[in-house]
Amino acid sequence: MVFMTVVAVTTVGVAVWQLHADGVPFRLHFMIAMGGGIIIALLLAGALMGLAFVSNRSGHDESVGDNPGETD
Repeated sequence: MVFMTVVAVTTVGVAVWQLHADGVPFRLHFMIAMGGGIIIALLLAGALMGLAFVSNRSGHDESVGDNPGETD
């Protein structure tokens, strides 16, 4: 999760730098909304991918397709 936090903060920094280079006027609410949106989206994506890998490794994904009452 630390890695995803570093990636998220770096992405916010790159986005702010790019918008500043393009001459976009900055306001406090704009910075909070943009930074928060990027950070939350990237951390949520990292957490959900982590859960998908944990589910796969623990064997929960294999039992979903196995229905004892189903015949082929």
